[in-house]
Amino acid sequence: MRLSRIFFASILFIFSVFIAGCGGSGDKDGNSETTGTLGAVSASKVGNKIFASVTYSNAIQGLSVTFTNNGGTLVDKQSIEARTNSSGVASAVFTIVGVNTAKRNITISASTGGLKAVPAEIILNAVNLEVTPPSNASKDIESSRDTYVDFIPEGFLATLTDADGYPIQNADVTISVQATLNGEGTAVFFWEGKIIASNSSITIKTDSNGQIPNLGTIRVPIEGASPGEEKDNVCTVIWKVSTGDIFRYGTTQLSVNNSVPDEKEETEN
Repeated sequence: MRLSRIFFASILFIFSVFIAGCGGSGDKDGNSETTGTLGAVSASKVGNKIFASVTYSNAIQGLSVTFTNNGGTLVDKQSIEARTNSSGVASAVFTIVGVNTAKRNITISASTGGLKAVPAEIILNAVNLEVTPPSNASKDIESSRDTYVDFIPEGFLATLTDADGYPIQNADVTISVQATLNGEGTAVFFWEGKIIASNSSITIKTDSNGQIPNLGTIRVPIEGASPGEEKDNVCTVIWKVSTGDIFRYGTTQLSVNNSVPDEKEETEN
């Protein structure tokens, strides 16, 4: 009986030593050492990328660290699981995919096992929407019949960048045009050959440079002039460009002079 007790006590001692030796160690399945600490999150923004990293004090390679953010639809992913390298550093990269129309803070957090790092904050300022309306233009015609004159602008109508000046691509920009002729009539607005009513709008995606090329055409109706008569027609075009709740406006003035020579003057000459 005494030998049995000694044997049982020995087994318990060996088992407790084994447990003590295994306890508190990190593994590659996301469990952190109880003796280790997780440093504060380091985060920075470059272009549309948010770079985040955190260091585990015991420098265990392969430790699972979860990075999260509260950016909502502005950020491509709400969480990223990363693994520490040989120095105990885990890193993650989030991509800003939405259009931030107002200044806000995004919090980047990191955790492993029961440890939570001190989070970091990234400040996102509102985007910049710049409208570059087409230059004023004028044309001279001679027409005794009612006709129309097309103005085809060139260049880029709008440019969308973030607060640091980096272009925002593939973002929705809404365009509408109000074209008034001689203060009362209306001209016709086309976009890529399609008529856009004055009370309607179109939504275009920005290109890789964050720009919207001007693919519009302004068709100005002109009344015919009698011989010896000269008619000046002025079309005022108001461009309204928006993204989210940011609105910008631009104005272009188009002039058409319709002057028909007097038949008597031509005969005398």
